[in-house]
Amino acid sequence: MPSQLFQMNEELSQVDKLLDDERIFVPFRERFRTCVGRHTIIMSIYLRMRYLKNRYQMGYETLVKEVKDSFTRRCFCHLSLEGRVSDDTTLIKLTHKYGGQHA
Repeated sequence: MPSQLFQMNEELSQVDKLLDDERIFVPFRERFRTCVGRHTIIMSIYLRMRYLKNRYQMGYETLVKEVKDSFTRRCFCHLSLEGRVSDDTTLIKLTHKYGGQHA
């Protein structure tokens, strides 16, 4: 596939670099460490999807569809082409769990 399909714009590239810093995730890991219940999505993927949702003012259903259908957004979220995109209900539950005021 042409590499242009996976190229992020300048803004997403900068945010991608910021979110590559593991220190961002320390507070989440410490506060929401759990060994019970079903497995959930990786925190970095969740935060990247939340960034897209808030930045582009999308609802959860639209966000999931956009990430599924976009090579660039999959790349930004660090999802492979075969990688499963979480359901909108999973993202909503995580937002409630992590205290997102602007769900």
